[in-house]
This record gives sequence, C-alpha cells and structure tokens, in this order.
Amino acid sequence: MLEDKFNLTLCETYGLSELSVVSMSTLANHKLGTVGKSICDLKVIDDGGKEVTQGEIGEAVFKVPWVMKEYYKAPDLTAQVLKDGWFHTGDLVRMDEDGYLEYVEKKSFIIVTSSGLKISPWEVEEVLLRHPGVAEAAYVGVK
Repeated sequence: MLEDKFNLTLCETYGLSELSVVSMSTLANHKLGTVGKSICDLKVIDDGGKEVTQGEIGEAVFKVPWVMKEYYKAPDLTAQVLKDGWFHTGDLVRMDEDGYLEYVEKKSFIIVTSSGLKISPWEVEEVLLRHPGVAEAAYVGVK
C-alpha cells in the first residue's frame, strides 16, 4: 500500500541500541514476515546456550565489532548480556531454511506457569483469535 502510493520499496531491519542494525532485507532480497538476513555473526540458542536447529525458536546472540562496551555504571547487567564476545539480546527469533530471521518476541514476555510450562503471549493471542466471537486480541503486562 505505502509502496504503491509513494513509489518506494520498504525494507525491514532489526537492531538494538547496543548493537545498531544486525539484520536487514535488501531491495533484491527480502521475505515478508522476516527482518531479513543477519549481516554479522549470529547464533540462535536455547536456554542452555546450545544452538537450536533451523526453524526452532531460540534467543538471538550476535558477535559484532560495533557492540557497546558496557552499560553505564551497571557491570552486573553488562555481564548478563556480554558473554565471550557474544551479545545476548533477550529476543526470541526463528531462522528459516533460507537464513531469514523472524522476530518472535522478547524472552522476558514468556509466562512460566506454576508447573513450569512456558507459554508465549502471542500463542495465547492466536488461540483467542481462532474463536469466532473474538475479533481482536492483545496481551498487556500487568504486575
């Protein structure tokens, strides 16, 4: 719609203030629903730090020369995200067979039940939206 109206092509990128842009789509190479392909070293890992298989959801960790040095006066927080030169984003992603990255959500949004079951808010949204009496659904964090 915007592309037609303004005669332009939209490309998606993914980045963080600590890293800047780390993945992007190009005019010639983009896939809807993704944030493009990584432009630097990327691993998608599970909670134990092991790389997941292609198509599985895991945390995106990047190694880039332009990563931030530290959080100001927050060495503990810095140590949580910078490990062996890899920046742990806290973002859950999935990489497809072509290397395109799909952003899923923040790892901190995951709901852990009393039995240890992990539920994603977007999964709850999807279930709600399948009900014929629900037109729209959104999750909002409440403490």
